[in-house]
Amino acid sequence: MGVLRQLFDTLLAPAAPHSRYCARVDDEEPNDRFTRRAARDAEDTAARALAERLAGARQEWFVQVPLDDQLTLGERLTRARAMKPSGARRREIRFVAKLLQGVDQRPIIAALDRAESGASHDTEALQAAEAWRERLIDEGDRALDAFCSEHAGLDRQRLRQLARQAHKQREQGASPKASRALFKLIRAALAEA
Repeated sequence: MGVLRQLFDTLLAPAAPHSRYCARVDDEEPNDRFTRRAARDAEDTAARALAERLAGARQEWFVQVPLDDQLTLGERLTRARAMKPSGARRREIRFVAKLLQGVDQRPIIAALDRAESGASHDTEALQAAEAWRERLIDEGDRALDAFCSEHAGLDRQRLRQLARQAHKQREQGASPKASRALFKLIRAALAEA
């Protein structure tokens, strides 16, 4: 029992002044070193998450991220992006995270958020165009009236013609050429609105 008690006392002893985790000062409370270490661990985790997010970002988003003044960071990120998932890639991302700790991360996070929100907006627009195309092909003139009332100034005759051709091509199992043309026309109309 004595050895266990000595080990326990050693673990709870205050850190030495040369400790890498805490430069102990006499007026500090003993729990301050744990608070600082927890804060540093949280910063490390946030930097690693940002490095993972940068390494996994699409190329067009990656170009928008402001890394001009940090050549080493940009080179290391490019290298990590090119690697397949492995231990080397994980080490590279950890190194990038270490470099990110010395940089103001707010503009980088803001650029990534803008890029990701723009991508989700594009996806929503494509889904809306797809829904209108299906509705125009399936419902016919009722859907055409609803679409034209929302988007004035469209070539109604062309929309009706493409919707009918797409419906006929779908029934015959032919190539969906008219459906593609209808989708392009709808997407252009939604982009103008």
